[in-house]
Amino acid sequence: RARPDTRLAPGQAELVARVLAANPRTAIVANIGHAFDASWAEDAAALIAAWYPGEGFAEAIAAVLAGDLEPGGRMPVSIAREEADYPAFDLKPGEGGRLPYHEGTRLGYRGLIANGTPARHPFGSGAGYTRFDWSDAAVEGGSVAVTVRNNGDRAGSEIVQVYRDTPEPTLVGFAKVHLQPGEERRVSIALSARRFMIWGQGGWTPIGRTLNLRVARHAEDHGMPLIAAFDDLDDAAL
Repeated sequence: RARPDTRLAPGQAELVARVLAANPRTAIVANIGHAFDASWAEDAAALIAAWYPGEGFAEAIAAVLAGDLEPGGRMPVSIAREEADYPAFDLKPGEGGRLPYHEGTRLGYRGLIANGTPARHPFGSGAGYTRFDWSDAAVEGGSVAVTVRNNGDRAGSEIVQVYRDTPEPTLVGFAKVHLQPGEERRVSIALSARRFMIWGQGGWTPIGRTLNLRVARHAEDHGMPLIAAFDDLDDAAL
């Protein structure tokens, strides 16, 4: 483990608190490439998780803050409310360097959901500068489709996500769509059969012939539930 905790470097959280006390209408940019303690941002007007953007960082962030571009990404991890909420936070090798993974496949956002622990910022969450409505979600052959409409007053991007919840919550597909104000589009997400199989001593086996899915905005969103048949899925990845 490279870090003892998820907190900011000494003094940074205190600086944020002083700035917010002076002006609550403050947007905080977190240039951090891992899960981090975000409790200090609760009173901020906005939190931008920039990750590690690399070259052109300053110009890109300036354009987002000015409203010229939208923050169209989504969280690639879940940010927990407390460090103890992470399923494997205290995991470290024992005697002889042996490291048992007792949490199995319930890592990251999967573990938080399986343990019934809401995240501060769930995997897949995020917001832009407009508002989208979803409707008419359905299974269409080996795909999931949903109608997305931009009901805001400016162009923007939405990311439609599809999850399964057995044997643990897992993202199985997603699609990004860019829409002008008032524009509506049917978004289709092809599902691979491999996403609905688990590995065991006998190789890859389906988790079931009938699959419970949900079309959601992030990993903890109840979204729109659907049922699909395993035999209808694309087996190109098998």
